[in-house]
Amino acid sequence: MPEDTDQLNAQQKRRFWKDHLQWWQKSGLSQRAYCHKHHLAPHQFYYWRRRILKPPTEVSFLPVTLPVDPIRQPLAVRILMPNGCTMELEGFNELEQLVTLVAAL
Repeated sequence: MPEDTDQLNAQQKRRFWKDHLQWWQKSGLSQRAYCHKHHLAPHQFYYWRRRILKPPTEVSFLPVTLPVDPIRQPLAVRILMPNGCTMELEGFNELEQLVTLVAAL
């Protein structure tokens, strides 16, 4: 390889391969011939070609409603102080934990 791409940071490495991909497209050479001519590892060339030239797949999420299990549902408590401050505590897995906290307050 003409330069050691392992020594490049991510941005430099991306630029290096993006330049080579552009030069390859203009060269008229096959991918393998271009790699051979420029002393590039074909597997790295193919990897970066996929990564740079193919648009990213769009991902979308759908809302999912999970059934409520009262036994497993985390417990929470909201404490309203006389001065107007509010303290919210959540994530208790057992009622006994919550009872112990309230008793301590």
